[in-house]
Amino acid sequence: MANKVLLIAIVCVAVLVGFMLYHTLSYTTALPNQFLIEVTPDRPVDAIVGQKCVLIVNVIDNENILEGRESYGEPVSISVAVNDEVASLTYYPKKISSGRVTEIVVIPKALSADSTLTVLIQGERGGLKELKFITVNVRELTKDIEDAEAHATGLRNEFTSWIAVNHPELNITEETCWVGAHVDSVSLDTKYYLFYSSNWEMGISWREGSTHNHTTIYLRHRYEESVPSLAYELTLLDDEYYRVRPISTKNAFAEAVWR
Repeated sequence: MANKVLLIAIVCVAVLVGFMLYHTLSYTTALPNQFLIEVTPDRPVDAIVGQKCVLIVNVIDNENILEGRESYGEPVSISVAVNDEVASLTYYPKKISSGRVTEIVVIPKALSADSTLTVLIQGERGGLKELKFITVNVRELTKDIEDAEAHATGLRNEFTSWIAVNHPELNITEETCWVGAHVDSVSLDTKYYLFYSSNWEMGISWREGSTHNHTTIYLRHRYEESVPSLAYELTLLDDEYYRVRPISTKNAFAEAVWR
């Protein structure tokens, strides 16, 4: 009899524990503060000593969560860490909601040449955290990178002269200050370069050493967009005049290297 009572008690406890565990797990998977953070690019990246390496973070709320729940859609706190002995680090803004982006800028120091850095990115909301690790391969500035920057600067100047006249609403003028950043090419005959103003990221790609006279340029609004919203093609005419026309952003930069 005692054994039977004990068995019934064990079964009851097991049922109760199972019931509580089920509801605990169900609640946990439906917590209104669940989210994901996405980093672009989400892969190892290359960087040059003394130049910007830019990563973009955006937040995605769990689509399975019903809107209206407490804290759903509230900002996620972003924190970033890298060894400050080998690289300088800035990031802004430090809180973002879905649809906004945090821009991380890592500038490798000379000490980090020919080494690998690890950037730790954390998102936190309502006690829940998600971590991302991005590897940065650092190398020194070389003559070919300097030549690419000089060529890209000439193309940028041609473009900004045109955009200042034809799209003044973008607030890009010939006086706008830009800082360059090298991007490694995935194609042997195509070069890429990035420029940053206080509000815009400009990506430029062109064919090297060929009769191909088309250059593509995209614009991404910093801190607001994770992908470019505007793109243009520059065509060299008679070796002295550039014709500019808008194109689809899909044609502006190879997806694997746009950032």
